[in-house]
Amino acid sequence: MIPHSASEHTPARQANYSAPSPARQSSPTPVTADAPSTDTPSQDQLQHYLSVLGEYIRQAREHAQTLHDSYTNEVYELWHEHITYSAAADEASIASGTLSAAELEELTRKWVRLMREGRDMLHHETTIAADRAIVQDGFPLN
Repeated sequence: MIPHSASEHTPARQANYSAPSPARQSSPTPVTADAPSTDTPSQDQLQHYLSVLGEYIRQAREHAQTLHDSYTNEVYELWHEHITYSAAADEASIASGTLSAAELEELTRKWVRLMREGRDMLHHETTIAADRAIVQDGFPLN
């Protein structure tokens, strides 16, 4: 999977976009349902999101670093830069303490997606390497 490009945001692509089904979404329980009308997260909600976001960002960074270190590929170099920059920017936003519950929820969705994309790219490369090793050892792929 390749990181999103600007061409993916053309009107033609957006017209074909459909939101992921609720069964595929895996994010923490939304905090906006019982949030105050100002959309300011409670201290418990804030701690929950900070913990969850920190873990997703850590995993996305780990996958990006492994891809960067293990494979010579311009896409993975760019992916690593994207994750590094995005993580720093989002961590600064989180640390500011000014994000609403909805913004924290949106960041969580973003980092779930980025973590999964990195994990999928790493799995893809690992599978290719394993198949290559089998072929080089003279074993059939069946």
